[in-house]
Amino acid sequence: MNEYRNQDNITPTKGPSGSKEEVKKDFKGLLESTKAFLLELLDIRTNTDQEATKVAIVADIPFRGHTSWILICSIFIASIGLNANSTAVVIGAMLISPLMGPILGLGMSLAINDVDTLRRSLKNFAIMVVLSVLTAYLFFAVFPIRDESSELLARTAPDIRDVLIAFFGGLALVIARAKKGTIASVIFGVAIATALMPPLCTVGFGIAIGNWDYAWGALYLFTINTIFIALATFLVIKFLRFPMVRYANSQKRRMTARIASAIAVLVMIPAGYTFFKALKVSSFSNQAQQFINQKVAPYQFSEGGRFMDNFTDIQYNDGVDPFIELVFMGDEVIPENIIATWEKQKNDEFPKLRDTELHIIQGSKNEQVDQLRYVNELYESQKNQLMGKDDKIAFLETELTRFKKSASKQIPFRDISAEAKANYENLVALEYGNALRTDFNKIDTLSVFQVQWAPGLGAGRISAENKRLHHWLKIRLKDSTVQLRE
Repeated sequence: MNEYRNQDNITPTKGPSGSKEEVKKDFKGLLESTKAFLLELLDIRTNTDQEATKVAIVADIPFRGHTSWILICSIFIASIGLNANSTAVVIGAMLISPLMGPILGLGMSLAINDVDTLRRSLKNFAIMVVLSVLTAYLFFAVFPIRDESSELLARTAPDIRDVLIAFFGGLALVIARAKKGTIASVIFGVAIATALMPPLCTVGFGIAIGNWDYAWGALYLFTINTIFIALATFLVIKFLRFPMVRYANSQKRRMTARIASAIAVLVMIPAGYTFFKALKVSSFSNQAQQFINQKVAPYQFSEGGRFMDNFTDIQYNDGVDPFIELVFMGDEVIPENIIATWEKQKNDEFPKLRDTELHIIQGSKNEQVDQLRYVNELYESQKNQLMGKDDKIAFLETELTRFKKSASKQIPFRDISAEAKANYENLVALEYGNALRTDFNKIDTLSVFQVQWAPGLGAGRISAENKRLHHWLKIRLKDSTVQLRE
C-alpha cells in the first residue's frame, strides 16, 4: 500500500506543449534583454546637445584672421613633410589644420534646410581650397627639391577605400561633435584618417611641376573626402532629428538634398572603377609572386647558376601585354624543356597569368675574367724576377692598372648582341662604342649602346623596353656606368 501511495504522490511531468511555451518565453525574454542592451549601448540621442553642436559647427566655418594663418602654416608643414617623404610631419600638419569646418557646415546646412549656413559654408570652402592650393604651389614652385615621393604619389590615385574612409571618418567626426562635451581625440583622429590636407598639397605640387594628372587625381581624392564627410554629417544630423529651419518654399530644400545625393553617387562610380582596377593589379601581382616562389625559385642549378630574385620585374600594363621578367646569372643556361614546363604551369595553375609573357634573361660570366687572371699571373712572375728593382715594379703596376681599366671596358659584343636579340624579340639593331667623360679631375671610359626597336611600338612600350634592356646590360656586363641611347 505504501508503495502505491508514493506513486500517487509523484508530480506529473509537463507535456511537450508546456516545454515549448517555456522555451519561447525564455527566448523572447532573451531577445528583449539583448535589444534593451544594444539600445543602451548604441543610443546617441539621449546624450546629444543639439544647440551646442550647431553653434560649434557654425563657429568653425569662417576662414579669416587667425584661422587663415593657421591653415597657411599647416599647408607649409604638410608640403615639407610630403617633399621629405615624412609621414610624421604630415600627421603633425593635419592635427593643426582647420579644414573640417566648412565641410561639416555643408552637411549640417543641407540636413536642417539652413540656406544661409549653406551659402556661408560654400564661400569659405572655396576660400579654403584656393588658399591651400596656392600656398602649396608657391612652396613647390620656389623650393629647389621637388622629388616625387611616395607620400605624394599615394594621393594621386583614389579608389573605393578612400570613399569608405571619408564616410566613416565623417560619421565619427559629427558624432563626436554632437556629444555633450566634445571628444577632442576623435576629432584629431578623423583629421588624420580622412587626410584632407595632403591631397590639396599634391594638387599644388602637380601644378608647380606641370603634371596635370597628379593635380587632377589629388583633386579628385579631395573631392571624394569632402562629399562623403558632408554626406555622413547630413545622415547623422537627420538621425539625431535636429530641428529644421522653416522657409516658405520647402521644395527648394528637397531639391538641394537630392542634388547632393546624386553628386555623391556620381563620385562613387569612378572611385569604384578605380578600386576594381587596383584589385585586378593586386590579384595579378599576387599570382605572379606565387608562381615565382613555387615554380621558379626552387629550380636547382648544377653548375653554379643563380636566380636573381631582386631583379624580377612584374608588369601588368592595364592588361595589355603583361609580362614577368626573370633574370638568371652564371654559365649554366636554363634548358628549353624547363622553360616550357614553367609556361605550362603558369597557364594551367595560375589563371590570372594565362595571357602573360614570360621573359627569361640569361647571361654568362664576363669573358674578361680569364684574360685578367692571365695578366695577374704574368705580373706576379715578373714581380718575383724584378725583386729589388722598385722603379720597374712601379712601372709594371702602373701598366697593369691601365690595362685593367681598358680590359674592363672591352665587351664580347657578338655574344651580347646575340643574347639581347634572343631576349628582346622587338630589337632591330644594337650599336656599341666607347665614350670619354671627364669632370676635369679625371677621365672615365664609358660603354655606350644605341638601340633601335621595331616600328609600330608605342612610346610607353619603347620606354619600358629601354628600361629593361638597360637594366639587363648593367647586370650582364657588371658595369653600372653603361649608357643606353635611343
